Amino acid sequence: RPSLVLVSKPKRGFLFEGGITVAYIMSNPSVLQAISNVTADLVASGGISKDRKNQQQGYTFRGVEDFLNALAPLLPKHGIVIVPRLVRRELFERTTAKGSVMYHVVAEYEFGFNATDGSSITVGPIVGEAMDMGDKAHNKTLSMAYKYACMITFCIPTSVEDGDGEAHETITHAASGVR
Repeated sequence: RPSLVLVSKPKRGFLFEGGITVAYIMSNPSVLQAISNVTADLVASGGISKDRKNQQQGYTFRGVEDFLNALAPLLPKHGIVIVPRLVRRELFERTTAKGSVMYHVVAEYEFGFNATDGSSITVGPIVGEAMDMGDKAHNKTLSMAYKYACMITFCIPTSVEDGDGEAHETITHAASGVR
């Protein structure tokens, strides 16, 4: 049985802002200690900085490679193995302005954070969404979901101001009523 379950759709437990529900079943807290140890090491090293820049829209970000490089030495050090599980997937074909086919994939994953003593937690579902003109849209969804599962679970800090602090003004579209 899992020690801690994070789900984006409320099942049981405590509802937090953003729709993330935390359900505690404290049968074996060893995995929680291991996660805490990874978090402590990440904080001590300064976290994972947003050193990459999106050239089209100008924002900074942390790529999945940054997470893999930071976590690769820490996971075995603290006895954690992360195992993804695909929960749901939707595939859409889109046509680009130039008439090419683009694949749009939306997928939900759960991630098992497993300690070497057999204790574990499940984090998810975490949604990954990506588009690609070739065969990489599914891989991109997994990379995105993995990055966010790790960011949430290990509370990975960054020294850059969060872009979510920016307010956007919207207008109502008359045809659909959607804001």
